[in-house]
Amino acid sequence: MVASEETSWAERRAALLRQAAETAQAQEAREGVVIHLLLVALGGESYGFPLDRVREVVKPAPITPVPSIPEHILGVMNLRGEILPVLDPKRLLGLGEGASTSEGRIVVVKGPGMAAGFLADSVEDAIEVRGTLEPPLATLPEGQAQYLQGQVAHGDRLVGVLDVEALLHRRE
Repeated sequence: MVASEETSWAERRAALLRQAAETAQAQEAREGVVIHLLLVALGGESYGFPLDRVREVVKPAPITPVPSIPEHILGVMNLRGEILPVLDPKRLLGLGEGASTSEGRIVVVKGPGMAAGFLADSVEDAIEVRGTLEPPLATLPEGQAQYLQGQVAHGDRLVGVLDVEALLHRRE
């Protein structure tokens, strides 16, 4: 093979690789990013915890009430020797009060420097959604929207993506 043929072949290969990369970027832009969520039911509605923030899902254990804490914090529970606060996201989202049922689960999430449990009516599925994270609907009450990163379409429904930091840092 002659040097000029090798250079020509290398240039064609480089052009094809650039074209393939550009095509992949264009396709990703059309399809949006991949969002991984743990889908839970709260008050008859679907919400998602970002899967990278979920540590585990457990059956509800006895929750010990703690005096003088905000009403959205149900108390603390002992999870294999670790004491975790347990929060009721339904109260924060204006969906009523959580009640432990046979389908109920505690979703343990990891936050900056801490872990906490969130009471869910049920855990539906771990899902992968292709698309963009849209801002919360403008028609949502402000109290609810402040706890959402946004929403994504999943099948025929909208799923609110919970903002773990906002839920954990509510002080009232």
